[in-house]
Amino acid sequence: MNEMSYQNKKTNKILVISQAINQPRIINRIKSLSKQYENVEVYSFKRNKYDTKNYINLLDDKVRIKIIGEIQDGIYINRIGLYTKLIILLVRKVFSKYDIYSFGLDSGILSLLFIRSYKVYEISDIKWLYSKGILRNIQKRIDYLVCNYSDKINFTSEGFYLKYYSFISEKKISIIENKFKTYNLVNPIGSIYEKNISIAYVGALRYKNILENVLNIISERNYIELNFYGEGSEEVNNLVKDYASRYDNIQFHGKFRNPDDLERIYKGTNINFVCYDNTLENERVALPNKYYESGFFNIPIVCSKNTFLSTLVEKNNMGWSIDIDYDSLKCFFDNLTVTDLKKKHDNIKLLDKKIFIK
Repeated sequence: MNEMSYQNKKTNKILVISQAINQPRIINRIKSLSKQYENVEVYSFKRNKYDTKNYINLLDDKVRIKIIGEIQDGIYINRIGLYTKLIILLVRKVFSKYDIYSFGLDSGILSLLFIRSYKVYEISDIKWLYSKGILRNIQKRIDYLVCNYSDKINFTSEGFYLKYYSFISEKKISIIENKFKTYNLVNPIGSIYEKNISIAYVGALRYKNILENVLNIISERNYIELNFYGEGSEEVNNLVKDYASRYDNIQFHGKFRNPDDLERIYKGTNINFVCYDNTLENERVALPNKYYESGFFNIPIVCSKNTFLSTLVEKNNMGWSIDIDYDSLKCFFDNLTVTDLKKKHDNIKLLDKKIFIK
Protein backbone atom coordinates (compact mmCIF):
# COMPACT_ATOMS: atom_id res chain seq x y z
CA MET A 1 0.00 0.00 0.00
CA ASN A 2 1.80 3.08 -1.23
CA GLU A 3 1.74 6.64 0.05
CA MET A 4 -0.17 9.23 -1.93
CA SER A 5 1.17 9.73 -5.45
CA TYR A 6 -0.38 10.50 -8.80
CA GLN A 7 1.93 8.92 -11.32
CA ASN A 8 -1.06 8.09 -13.53
CA LYS A 9 -2.62 11.54 -13.47
CA LYS A 10 -3.94 12.74 -16.82
CA THR A 11 -3.37 16.48 -16.53
CA ASN A 12 -1.59 19.17 -14.51
CA LYS A 13 -4.91 20.56 -13.29
CA ILE A 14 -6.99 19.10 -10.46
CA LEU A 15 -10.44 19.99 -9.20
CA VAL A 16 -11.02 19.34 -5.49
CA ILE A 17 -14.56 18.78 -4.16
CA SER A 18 -14.76 19.22 -0.39
CA GLN A 19 -17.35 19.66 2.35
CA ALA A 20 -15.17 21.64 4.76
CA ILE A 21 -12.36 23.82 3.42
CA ASN A 22 -11.45 24.99 6.92
CA GLN A 23 -10.83 21.49 8.26
CA PRO A 24 -7.08 20.97 8.91
CA ARG A 25 -6.94 17.55 7.22
CA ILE A 26 -8.36 18.94 4.00
CA ILE A 27 -6.07 21.97 3.99
CA ASN A 28 -3.07 19.67 4.44
CA ARG A 29 -4.19 17.53 1.51
CA ILE A 30 -4.69 20.55 -0.75
CA LYS A 31 -1.17 21.73 0.06
CA SER A 32 0.14 18.33 -0.93
CA LEU A 33 -1.79 18.46 -4.21
CA SER A 34 -0.40 21.90 -4.98
CA LYS A 35 3.08 20.36 -5.05
CA GLN A 36 2.03 17.86 -7.71
CA TYR A 37 -0.26 19.98 -9.89
CA GLU A 38 0.26 23.30 -11.63
CA ASN A 39 -3.34 24.34 -11.01
CA VAL A 40 -5.53 23.36 -8.04
CA GLU A 41 -9.14 24.53 -8.10
CA VAL A 42 -11.22 23.90 -4.98
CA TYR A 43 -15.01 23.90 -4.70
CA SER A 44 -15.96 23.66 -1.06
CA PHE A 45 -18.30 24.50 1.77
CA LYS A 46 -17.33 25.96 5.14
CA ARG A 47 -18.24 24.36 8.47
CA ASN A 48 -18.75 26.65 11.44
CA LYS A 49 -17.19 24.22 13.93
CA TYR A 50 -13.67 24.69 12.54
CA ASP A 51 -11.62 27.82 13.14
CA THR A 52 -8.53 27.41 10.97
CA LYS A 53 -8.53 30.53 8.83
CA ASN A 54 -4.79 30.75 9.38
CA TYR A 55 -4.31 27.79 7.07
CA ILE A 56 -5.82 29.62 4.12
CA ASN A 57 -2.82 31.96 4.19
CA LEU A 58 -0.48 28.98 3.89
CA LEU A 59 -1.91 27.80 0.59
CA ASP A 60 0.14 28.03 -2.58
CA ASP A 61 -0.60 30.73 -5.15
CA LYS A 62 -1.57 27.93 -7.54
CA VAL A 63 -4.64 27.15 -5.42
CA ARG A 64 -7.94 28.86 -6.23
CA ILE A 65 -10.81 28.40 -3.80
CA LYS A 66 -14.52 28.81 -4.50
CA ILE A 67 -16.63 28.80 -1.33
CA ILE A 68 -20.14 27.58 -2.13
CA GLY A 69 -21.54 28.56 1.27
CA GLU A 70 -21.56 27.58 4.94
CA ILE A 71 -23.03 24.28 6.13
CA GLN A 72 -24.57 24.47 9.58
CA ASP A 73 -24.88 21.32 11.66
CA GLY A 74 -28.40 19.97 11.91
CA ILE A 75 -29.96 22.37 9.35
CA TYR A 76 -30.25 19.95 6.45
CA ILE A 77 -32.89 21.76 4.38
CA ASN A 78 -30.45 24.64 3.75
CA ARG A 79 -28.07 22.19 2.11
CA ILE A 80 -30.41 21.57 -0.83
CA GLY A 81 -29.74 25.01 -2.28
CA LEU A 82 -26.02 24.78 -1.61
CA TYR A 83 -25.67 21.40 -3.30
CA THR A 84 -27.75 22.59 -6.24
CA LYS A 85 -25.35 25.51 -6.67
CA LEU A 86 -22.36 23.17 -6.46
CA ILE A 87 -23.80 20.75 -9.02
CA ILE A 88 -24.41 23.59 -11.48
CA LEU A 89 -20.81 24.75 -11.10
CA LEU A 90 -19.48 21.21 -11.58
CA VAL A 91 -21.60 20.54 -14.66
CA ARG A 92 -19.96 23.56 -16.29
CA LYS A 93 -16.58 21.89 -15.72
CA VAL A 94 -17.47 18.40 -16.96
CA PHE A 95 -15.83 18.80 -20.37
CA SER A 96 -12.75 20.57 -19.04
CA LYS A 97 -9.53 18.62 -18.58
CA TYR A 98 -9.24 18.19 -14.82
CA ASP A 99 -8.23 15.36 -12.53
CA ILE A 100 -10.72 15.10 -9.64
CA TYR A 101 -10.12 14.74 -5.88
CA SER A 102 -13.21 14.16 -3.72
CA PHE A 103 -13.54 14.03 0.07
CA GLY A 104 -16.27 11.75 1.41
CA LEU A 105 -19.29 10.03 -0.09
CA ASP A 106 -21.29 13.12 -1.12
CA SER A 107 -18.34 14.58 -3.01
CA GLY A 108 -17.45 11.16 -4.38
CA ILE A 109 -20.90 10.84 -5.94
CA LEU A 110 -20.49 14.23 -7.61
CA SER A 111 -17.10 13.17 -8.97
CA LEU A 112 -18.88 10.57 -11.12
CA LEU A 113 -20.03 13.45 -13.34
CA PHE A 114 -16.47 13.50 -14.69
CA ILE A 115 -16.57 10.25 -16.65
CA ARG A 116 -13.22 10.61 -18.42
CA SER A 117 -11.22 12.22 -15.61
CA TYR A 118 -8.65 10.60 -13.34
CA LYS A 119 -10.51 10.41 -10.03
CA VAL A 120 -9.18 10.14 -6.46
CA TYR A 121 -11.63 9.35 -3.65
CA GLU A 122 -10.66 9.96 -0.01
CA ILE A 123 -12.41 8.08 2.81
CA SER A 124 -11.91 9.47 6.31
CA ASP A 125 -15.23 8.22 7.70
CA ILE A 126 -17.60 5.55 6.43
CA LYS A 127 -20.91 7.37 6.25
CA TRP A 128 -23.12 4.31 5.75
CA LEU A 129 -21.93 2.76 9.02
CA TYR A 130 -24.10 5.33 10.81
CA SER A 131 -27.24 4.20 8.93
CA LYS A 132 -29.47 1.15 9.29
CA GLY A 133 -31.56 -1.17 7.15
CA ILE A 134 -32.32 -0.29 3.54
CA LEU A 135 -30.69 3.16 3.76
CA ARG A 136 -27.45 1.58 4.92
CA ASN A 137 -27.46 -0.92 2.05
CA ILE A 138 -28.16 1.81 -0.51
CA GLN A 139 -25.38 4.07 0.79
CA LYS A 140 -22.97 1.12 0.95
CA ARG A 141 -23.69 0.16 -2.68
CA ILE A 142 -23.22 3.76 -3.81
CA ASP A 143 -19.96 4.02 -1.85
CA TYR A 144 -18.61 0.85 -3.46
CA LEU A 145 -19.75 2.16 -6.86
CA VAL A 146 -17.73 5.35 -6.30
CA CYS A 147 -14.75 3.18 -5.33
CA ASN A 148 -15.18 1.10 -8.49
CA TYR A 149 -15.19 4.15 -10.77
CA SER A 150 -12.34 5.91 -8.95
CA ASP A 151 -8.78 5.43 -10.14
CA LYS A 152 -7.30 5.88 -6.67
CA ILE A 153 -8.75 5.52 -3.17
CA ASN A 154 -7.09 7.11 -0.14
CA PHE A 155 -7.94 5.91 3.37
CA THR A 156 -7.00 7.88 6.48
CA SER A 157 -7.07 4.70 8.59
CA GLU A 158 -5.81 1.28 7.61
CA GLY A 159 -8.64 -0.04 9.77
CA PHE A 160 -11.18 1.14 7.18
CA TYR A 161 -9.49 -0.83 4.41
CA LEU A 162 -8.87 -4.01 6.39
CA LYS A 163 -12.41 -4.19 7.78
CA TYR A 164 -14.65 -2.95 4.95
CA TYR A 165 -12.71 -2.49 1.68
CA SER A 166 -10.23 -5.37 1.47
CA PHE A 167 -11.86 -6.50 -1.80
CA ILE A 168 -10.15 -3.54 -3.51
CA SER A 169 -6.72 -4.23 -4.98
CA GLU A 170 -3.87 -2.84 -2.89
CA LYS A 171 -2.48 -1.33 -6.09
CA LYS A 172 -5.46 1.03 -6.17
CA ILE A 173 -5.27 2.33 -2.60
CA SER A 174 -3.10 4.44 -0.33
CA ILE A 175 -3.15 4.80 3.44
CA ILE A 176 -2.71 8.49 4.19
CA GLU A 177 -2.76 8.96 7.93
CA ASN A 178 -3.81 12.31 9.37
CA LYS A 179 -0.33 12.95 10.68
CA PHE A 180 0.25 16.19 12.50
CA LYS A 181 1.54 19.15 10.48
CA THR A 182 3.47 21.66 12.59
CA TYR A 183 4.14 24.36 9.97
CA ASN A 184 7.11 25.17 12.26
CA LEU A 185 4.69 26.88 14.64
CA VAL A 186 4.80 24.45 17.57
CA ASN A 187 7.25 22.18 19.40
CA PRO A 188 7.04 18.98 21.48
CA ILE A 189 6.53 19.38 25.22
CA GLY A 190 9.58 18.26 27.18
CA SER A 191 8.12 18.35 30.70
CA ILE A 192 4.55 17.39 31.40
CA TYR A 193 2.19 19.46 33.58
CA GLU A 194 2.52 18.06 37.15
CA LYS A 195 0.40 20.32 39.37
CA ASN A 196 -2.58 17.96 39.25
CA ILE A 197 -4.45 15.73 36.79
CA SER A 198 -5.51 17.95 33.90
CA ILE A 199 -7.74 16.40 31.22
CA ALA A 200 -8.17 17.93 27.77
CA TYR A 201 -10.90 17.21 25.27
CA VAL A 202 -9.56 18.76 22.06
CA GLY A 203 -11.65 19.00 18.90
CA ALA A 204 -15.28 18.68 17.84
CA LEU A 205 -17.44 17.89 20.89
CA ARG A 206 -19.43 14.72 20.28
CA TYR A 207 -20.88 11.68 22.08
CA LYS A 208 -23.19 13.39 24.54
CA ASN A 209 -23.63 10.33 26.79
CA ILE A 210 -19.88 9.94 27.29
CA LEU A 211 -19.50 13.67 27.93
CA GLU A 212 -22.28 13.58 30.51
CA ASN A 213 -20.54 10.73 32.31
CA VAL A 214 -17.15 12.41 32.45
CA LEU A 215 -18.70 15.77 33.40
CA ASN A 216 -20.59 14.18 36.30
CA ILE A 217 -17.49 12.34 37.49
CA ILE A 218 -15.06 15.27 37.33
CA SER A 219 -17.56 17.75 38.78
CA GLU A 220 -17.36 15.74 42.02
CA ARG A 221 -13.55 15.72 42.06
CA ASN A 222 -12.26 19.27 42.35
CA TYR A 223 -8.65 18.04 42.39
CA ILE A 224 -8.98 17.11 38.68
CA GLU A 225 -9.20 19.73 35.90
CA LEU A 226 -11.29 19.18 32.77
CA ASN A 227 -10.80 21.51 29.78
CA PHE A 228 -12.78 21.53 26.53
CA TYR A 229 -11.24 23.04 23.40
CA GLY A 230 -13.57 23.05 20.42
CA GLU A 231 -17.30 23.09 19.84
CA GLY A 232 -20.08 20.71 18.88
CA SER A 233 -23.82 20.92 18.43
CA GLU A 234 -25.71 23.62 20.29
CA GLU A 235 -27.05 20.98 22.70
CA VAL A 236 -23.59 19.65 23.53
CA ASN A 237 -22.08 23.13 23.80
CA ASN A 238 -24.80 24.15 26.25
CA LEU A 239 -24.25 21.00 28.30
CA VAL A 240 -20.54 21.71 28.73
CA LYS A 241 -21.09 25.44 29.29
CA ASP A 242 -23.61 24.65 32.03
CA TYR A 243 -21.11 22.51 33.95
CA ALA A 244 -18.35 25.07 33.38
CA SER A 245 -20.55 27.78 34.88
CA ARG A 246 -21.14 25.72 38.04
CA TYR A 247 -17.79 24.05 38.66
CA ASP A 248 -14.43 25.84 38.84
CA ASN A 249 -12.48 22.77 37.72
CA ILE A 250 -14.35 22.51 34.40
CA GLN A 251 -13.62 25.01 31.62
CA PHE A 252 -15.12 25.53 28.16
CA HIS A 253 -12.65 27.36 25.91
CA GLY A 254 -14.45 27.08 22.57
CA LYS A 255 -12.78 27.30 19.17
CA PHE A 256 -9.03 27.26 18.76
CA ARG A 257 -6.46 27.52 15.96
CA ASN A 258 -4.75 24.37 14.78
CA PRO A 259 -1.77 24.13 15.06
CA ASP A 260 -1.07 27.61 16.47
CA ASP A 261 -2.80 27.07 19.84
CA LEU A 262 -2.01 23.40 20.40
CA GLU A 263 1.33 23.77 22.16
CA ARG A 264 -0.24 26.16 24.67
CA ILE A 265 -3.22 23.82 25.12
CA TYR A 266 -1.16 20.70 25.71
CA LYS A 267 1.30 22.48 28.02
CA GLY A 268 -1.54 22.78 30.52
CA THR A 269 -2.64 19.19 29.99
CA ASN A 270 -1.36 15.81 31.06
CA ILE A 271 -3.96 13.48 29.57
CA ASN A 272 -5.78 13.62 26.23
CA PHE A 273 -9.37 12.36 26.48
CA VAL A 274 -10.11 10.44 23.27
CA CYS A 275 -12.92 8.17 24.45
CA TYR A 276 -15.21 7.92 21.45
CA ASP A 277 -18.35 5.80 21.21
CA ASN A 278 -17.00 2.33 20.44
CA THR A 279 -20.51 0.97 19.88
CA LEU A 280 -20.37 2.81 16.53
CA GLU A 281 -18.70 0.77 13.79
CA ASN A 282 -16.97 3.74 12.18
CA GLU A 283 -15.38 4.80 15.47
CA ARG A 284 -14.01 1.32 15.99
CA VAL A 285 -11.85 1.53 12.86
CA ALA A 286 -11.16 5.29 12.56
CA LEU A 287 -7.84 6.83 13.58
CA PRO A 288 -8.37 10.36 14.97
CA ASN A 289 -5.80 13.12 14.67
CA LYS A 290 -5.60 13.28 18.48
CA TYR A 291 -3.40 10.17 18.30
CA TYR A 292 -0.84 12.07 16.24
CA GLU A 293 -1.09 15.22 18.35
CA SER A 294 -0.47 13.24 21.54
CA GLY A 295 2.48 11.50 19.94
CA PHE A 296 4.04 14.77 18.84
CA PHE A 297 3.39 16.74 22.05
CA ASN A 298 4.19 13.76 24.35
CA ILE A 299 0.78 13.75 26.03
CA PRO A 300 -0.70 10.44 27.32
CA ILE A 301 -4.02 9.26 25.88
CA VAL A 302 -7.05 7.58 27.39
CA CYS A 303 -9.21 6.03 24.67
CA SER A 304 -12.04 3.56 24.21
CA LYS A 305 -11.36 -0.18 24.25
CA ASN A 306 -11.84 -2.40 21.22
CA THR A 307 -10.86 0.23 18.65
CA PHE A 308 -8.11 0.50 16.07
CA LEU A 309 -6.86 3.49 18.06
CA SER A 310 -6.59 1.45 21.27
CA THR A 311 -4.44 -1.12 19.47
CA LEU A 312 -1.88 1.55 18.57
CA VAL A 313 -2.02 3.30 21.95
CA GLU A 314 -1.29 0.03 23.74
CA LYS A 315 1.35 -1.05 21.20
CA ASN A 316 3.27 2.21 21.64
CA ASN A 317 2.67 2.40 25.42
CA MET A 318 1.11 5.85 25.05
CA GLY A 319 -1.72 5.54 27.56
CA TRP A 320 -4.75 3.47 28.44
CA SER A 321 -7.80 1.96 26.76
CA ILE A 322 -10.92 1.63 28.90
CA ASP A 323 -14.62 0.89 28.73
CA ILE A 324 -16.75 4.02 28.36
CA ASP A 325 -19.56 3.36 30.84
CA TYR A 326 -19.88 5.54 33.95
CA ASP A 327 -18.37 3.03 36.38
CA SER A 328 -15.35 2.31 34.19
CA LEU A 329 -14.60 6.01 33.68
CA LYS A 330 -15.02 6.67 37.41
CA CYS A 331 -12.71 3.79 38.34
CA PHE A 332 -10.06 4.96 35.88
CA PHE A 333 -9.93 8.56 37.12
CA ASP A 334 -10.12 7.53 40.78
CA ASN A 335 -6.99 5.41 40.37
CA LEU A 336 -5.03 7.65 38.01
CA THR A 337 -2.05 9.56 39.41
CA VAL A 338 0.28 12.24 38.08
CA THR A 339 3.09 9.72 38.50
CA ASP A 340 1.30 7.37 36.09
CA LEU A 341 0.97 10.19 33.59
CA LYS A 342 4.60 11.18 33.88
CA LYS A 343 5.68 7.59 33.12
CA LYS A 344 3.58 7.49 29.97
CA HIS A 345 4.87 10.94 29.00
CA ASP A 346 8.45 9.68 29.30
CA ASN A 347 7.59 6.62 27.18
CA ILE A 348 6.10 8.77 24.41
CA LYS A 349 9.20 10.97 24.34
CA LEU A 350 11.22 7.91 23.29
CA LEU A 351 9.03 7.20 20.26
CA ASP A 352 10.17 8.20 16.76
CA LYS A 353 8.33 11.44 15.90
CA LYS A 354 8.14 10.31 12.27
CA ILE A 355 5.25 8.09 13.39
CA PHE A 356 3.20 11.19 14.17
CA ILE A 357 4.26 14.08 11.91
CA LYS A 358 4.51 14.72 8.19
